Amino acid sequence: MPFVQGGDLFERLKKKGAYPENDAQIVFRSIIEAVMYCHDNRVIHRDIKRENVMLVDIKKDTQIVLCDFGCAGWTTDDGFLMTLDHVSQEAKDLISMMLKVNPSNRLSAGAALREKWTKKTESLSPKFREEVF
Repeated sequence: MPFVQGGDLFERLKKKGAYPENDAQIVFRSIIEAVMYCHDNRVIHRDIKRENVMLVDIKKDTQIVLCDFGCAGWTTDDGFLMTLDHVSQEAKDLISMMLKVNPSNRLSAGAALREKWTKKTESLSPKFREEVF
């Protein structure tokens, strides 16, 4: 992934006021190509907005990178969006415990590592874990 220095499209548009149509066409095409790449790889972004389109360069207005896949989902082989129905109850419970609003009720990172669902990865070879982490 390229190093992005240009900020997000939202801020650039605020600063410039508007894009010339030719530049807007290039940015639009780049966004659509990024979405197509995601869809071809069974990834659904689900949060495309100006703030999630980053500009690679400070001076150039058209070279972009799509970012923030926090709301992304994946599609199944038959093209349907994969939901939490495809996730084990253990995983759902763990996520639920980590998302508590009150920090004193929230599961810490250390506690999450001690949970049964997370411990299933302890058997991974050290080499694999070093490559992943």
